[in-house]
Amino acid sequence: MYALHGRNTADCALAYTELFGWKVLPGYRFRRHAGCTCKRRGCRAPGAHPVDESLLQPVEAMKIPEVFNQRPGAGLIALCEGFDAVTMPYELGLSVLLEAEGAGLGVPCLTVPGMAATILVAMRTGQHLARLDSRIRVVERWVALPPTHDVRWESLPSPELALTDAADLTPHLTRAVRLHRPEPVQSALRSSSSAPGEGGS
Repeated sequence: MYALHGRNTADCALAYTELFGWKVLPGYRFRRHAGCTCKRRGCRAPGAHPVDESLLQPVEAMKIPEVFNQRPGAGLIALCEGFDAVTMPYELGLSVLLEAEGAGLGVPCLTVPGMAATILVAMRTGQHLARLDSRIRVVERWVALPPTHDVRWESLPSPELALTDAADLTPHLTRAVRLHRPEPVQSALRSSSSAPGEGGS
């Protein structure tokens, strides 16, 4: 019996490997007010890169307990291989998830509450979504997984269900983008200039 909601990193790593065939490694963690725990200035993948650069290959299932138990406090990251991970602002991601669920589409979704949402879609289809809005991008290499601190499953993956082709999510994302599009600056300026009592002579 494998649990994806457990608190033991090694147990969860084994579950991801055995259930989905995902390749995992101990990773650095992202801290809201301090950035990546690697402490490198300008880290390009905060909270989503290996803690040990000597581990160039993801860990085999039989070695997972040893490797993770030797690195207490490390996060858990998975190689984006076999799926695309598409990240976007938190509220936008939740809207897409609700739209998709309403249409009967099961979409695994990771969140860092209040900050970001990452949905998992079929491999090599993520650009269908990334091209719709500049706030959306396809993760290049590693993605953080629970029980990494502050990362949680909003919608769990299922070993019985194939990942959704991102093209099928395009109409749902399009509606969500319209709903969450930032107010243009010029529009705000026009509104303020026409406020009562502030007209020119």
